Amino acid sequence: MFDERDVERLIDAKTRVVSLPHITPAIGFRPPVEKIGTLCRDHGILFMLDAIQSVGAVAIDVEALPVDVIATSGHKWLCGPYGAGFMYCRSKTTRDLVPSFSAKLYTSSDSSRYDTADYDDARRWEYGSPNYSGIYGLGAALEMINEIGITKIEAHIGKMTSLLRESLTSYSIKIVTPASQDISGIFSFKVNDVGAFTEKTADAGFVLSVRGGSYIRLSPHYFNDEADIEKFIDIVATFARGN
Repeated sequence: MFDERDVERLIDAKTRVVSLPHITPAIGFRPPVEKIGTLCRDHGILFMLDAIQSVGAVAIDVEALPVDVIATSGHKWLCGPYGAGFMYCRSKTTRDLVPSFSAKLYTSSDSSRYDTADYDDARRWEYGSPNYSGIYGLGAALEMINEIGITKIEAHIGKMTSLLRESLTSYSIKIVTPASQDISGIFSFKVNDVGAFTEKTADAGFVLSVRGGSYIRLSPHYFNDEADIEKFIDIVATFARGN
């Protein structure tokens, strides 16, 4: 874990960009992005966030955050297809950045404008032959998220992870995800025999991620409920008893 003071120690006169995860994928740590973003602005440095572990799980107000760019893929918490995602970029930042590519200009009928890099808005990042099926799939996933409501989803995920923390603590399971952090869907913990534990949970229909070879990540979402958590805790109890 780290904070804005750690970031400040790493930047110097040559630093152009600071890029960080909004929520870390391994343990669910959420850096103090508000303080780090303010630090970057004070030093004239661009601040970019990888939001693949937050968009779709927690509410984000891009206008309130001191961030220049936020990017995400759609196949994680948004439950969309692979190969489609999106990027938010502040208008001034969009105008200041120079695209590293130019694509065939499908967005204008003016034959004198031959590539998307000519634009000073978000169209300059467009490319030829978009992944239309992925875009429509992601659009459907976003409609589903918005229909439920991101604040409701965030609250529900928090409820599920809080129940996990309370229950696993009672079985003396070492929880890696810090309790001091804002609740996210990333919940990691350690067990003595990772292989045996994941095999047992897989037999019960749970898909877990092993991180660092020593701890396990469980990520409940809006489609999970208390019954799922209770079923998982029953497996933990059986495993703890050595049965």
